[in-house]
Amino acid sequence: MSVLVYIENSEGTFRKSAFETISYASAIAAKLNKPLVAISIGNVSNDELAKAGQYGATKVLNAAGDKLSTPNTQAYSSVIAAAAKAENAEVIVLSASFAGKTIAPRIAIKLDAGLAENVVTLPEMDGTFTVKKVHIPEKPIQLLKCLQAQRSSAPCLIHTKLFLMLRQHKS
Repeated sequence: MSVLVYIENSEGTFRKSAFETISYASAIAAKLNKPLVAISIGNVSNDELAKAGQYGATKVLNAAGDKLSTPNTQAYSSVIAAAAKAENAEVIVLSASFAGKTIAPRIAIKLDAGLAENVVTLPEMDGTFTVKKVHIPEKPIQLLKCLQAQRSSAPCLIHTKLFLMLRQHKS
């Protein structure tokens, strides 16, 4: 079991938001007492990938190739879903960038996950997985609980104001 974080790069370089996303995922990994695995897609140097370790990633994956050289939500979501399965990820965190907002629903479908958007806090984990999220103007903050599923793997994807998270429950 692990926490997986997708870190976006721009022409092989991580932006500040990538490190914020890793830090957020690192806090979740610490709460769950699980390792944090980071994945980046595209041509990224080893020196750049090593920076993820400075923010809490214990392992860094990189997927590159011709089909991944330009942003493609279908290909990216397939790669991230495959990494989540390979790493037995219990939680997947993505930035709520344009790319993250288009990739997260596809990952949720591939992994049979629930999706929560615009989350603004770290999850509370007291038998459930509860987060606060921004909703509509009349009700600016709501609580969302991802309950333990009855089947062997039913993830809960949480899309935060800054991040997206996918929670895979194991029975």
